[in-house]
Amino acid sequence: MGNSCSGDDNISPKEESKKTPPVVLLDGCSVKSISDYIKSGNAKNIIVMVGPNTSISSGIPDPYSKSTHLYDNIKKKYDDITNPNVLFELDYFRKNPEPFYDLAKEIWPGGSYGKYKPTVAHYFIRLLHEKGLLMMCLTHNIDGLERLAGVPSEKVISLNGSFETASCIEDGKKINVDEVQEAVENDTWKRLKHIYGGLVKPDVFFMGEKFPENLLEETKLKIKESKLIIVIGNNTKTTLINELINESLESTPRLLINRELVGTSKGSNKGFQFNSKKNYRDVAIPTDTDTGVQILCRVLGWEVELEKLVVEGQKKPLQEISPKKFDKLVNKKF
Repeated sequence: MGNSCSGDDNISPKEESKKTPPVVLLDGCSVKSISDYIKSGNAKNIIVMVGPNTSISSGIPDPYSKSTHLYDNIKKKYDDITNPNVLFELDYFRKNPEPFYDLAKEIWPGGSYGKYKPTVAHYFIRLLHEKGLLMMCLTHNIDGLERLAGVPSEKVISLNGSFETASCIEDGKKINVDEVQEAVENDTWKRLKHIYGGLVKPDVFFMGEKFPENLLEETKLKIKESKLIIVIGNNTKTTLINELINESLESTPRLLINRELVGTSKGSNKGFQFNSKKNYRDVAIPTDTDTGVQILCRVLGWEVELEKLVVEGQKKPLQEISPKKFDKLVNKKF
């Protein structure tokens, strides 16, 4: 069982002969093969890795874009902001915390000013949870839309921190997050600075702050337990996710849902192996993330269930997908 997909192959026959052939779990590298694998009941402990493109349809801009309405509005108010990254620099935050608080007010999950809602892709992750298939959701994003969609907090690991907790930047003391949120929304953060002896902020990571090493090692072990990796909305700059996809076992199928085929590494065994003779487990749905998960759910027979969650959350039905587009993406082989 399992046909590898044709393409260029950079490994020599001598090197290939030294390797033990991996267990092949997919019958070809297509969306249907991923669907059949999930339907078989063998795709247990699914891990979903979420990148910034997943939230774009909610209105949240790609944080790596230098020109977006959200950041442009802040730049108009503060002349010394040259690019979005400065909002996440501790030195700048100490000097002028107001721009970050303005941003936090806009994107605080479930906040009074928050206008961003979960996307179709976020509700797909919740559907995996409700079906008992989701082991863990690793998110690059700080917007908290996975939790707002109904994915339990204990199943979400935030690689760049989150708004779930808050701390004082001087001594690391944990501060009641509701108190911090209220101060940010009411512009009374100076009072908290006086009370706690330093500026406070939600525990989103700033430049130089990293995902704790002990949690990273635990996460890598969980990835090895997964029987299917689904990467949604990734891009070339989400370095940690691009590294973590390589922590899966060699037999574990991997699915990318994204416009571009990112996370590949030409000439090596790292990353996705699309369109290579070596490929026996990597599949992609190269379209926007909402369309991609809808296509997968249609093939799985889950589209009605997905739409029910979307209608409850977004108050609108799923989009129409043309038969031509559907067939092209479903039948594409990698």
